[in-house]
Amino acid sequence: MVDRNLFGAYPGAYFVENAVWHAATAYLVFAFFRRLLGQYWLALFVAAVFALHPVNVEVVAWASQRKSLLSAFFWFLSMIVYLDFVEKPSKRNQFFLCTTYLLGLMAKPAGVSLPLVLLILDIWPLQRIELPVKFAGDRGGDSRTELTIWQACLEKLPLVALAGLGYFEWSARSDREPTKKTSIAIASESTIEENHSARIGVPASEPVLPPANKLEGRPNLDRAMPPATPAVQRQKLVPNYPAPSSATAGDGVQELLLARHFLDGKGGTRDTAEAVKWLWKAVGKQNTGAVILLADLYLIGDGVPKNCDQARLLLVAAAKRGASDAAQKLLSLESNGCS
Repeated sequence: MVDRNLFGAYPGAYFVENAVWHAATAYLVFAFFRRLLGQYWLALFVAAVFALHPVNVEVVAWASQRKSLLSAFFWFLSMIVYLDFVEKPSKRNQFFLCTTYLLGLMAKPAGVSLPLVLLILDIWPLQRIELPVKFAGDRGGDSRTELTIWQACLEKLPLVALAGLGYFEWSARSDREPTKKTSIAIASESTIEENHSARIGVPASEPVLPPANKLEGRPNLDRAMPPATPAVQRQKLVPNYPAPSSATAGDGVQELLLARHFLDGKGGTRDTAEAVKWLWKAVGKQNTGAVILLADLYLIGDGVPKNCDQARLLLVAAAKRGASDAAQKLLSLESNGCS
């Protein structure tokens, strides 16, 4: 939210900030291994591999992966603070360790395994735990305090408690999310892209809506629909699209005009459900105007359940195809009650 308030919808700023976080994490990798191993060039090599490895390209390139960057940053920061704690055990260093670990858990729950990793470091190469077998390069004469395995585990209890709290909070948040989707399935960008290559008429997520009062036992859809949008508001949300030409008739324009026919009530009765069906067919044929119009219906809940996430996905897909109206609507989502 802070980035959105600072940079808006400009994607370049998010990428630059991700690159800065990744560079800072690479430096922490270098600092950690230099202190742990005492070898400058080896630590520099490990940090360079971490910084340039292709597996991290997606994490840096995607703004939604900021949580992974923050988690890695606080992971290595916690390990550096742990080295301080090993050299000088104190409540102050332990507090700093718990703080950095908690920040990492808040970024991403994947950091729950850090206490186990620290216990492994106690065994080797720190060699803080008394073992019957000595490792190569044993620093038996150093000033580090040797612990039993149980003492080392007891030392990690605050971290284990934080990991447990993080797990329960994540589980509670998952339980609060709705387990059932609305009758209108959420269409993702991947669905739209697959429809572009396959050129199918209707996306797989299109709902099957029976005509009103045609099937026994089915509710009256006309009564279930919310009241029709006032003409002034509908005119504002539904722009006038140009008539189809011979060059564009195969790109969902006919389906879009049919949808507008039902939305405007030119047949005598406004049928939003039928309009939504034709709009999905136009979306399946990569019609950008249909994508924007369908997003408008989801924003106001006209004939479909109000769904800001669905509208956002549709507008993002349209904006990527160069629709300036979609980009403007993305910036004004909050004014439509979407956070």
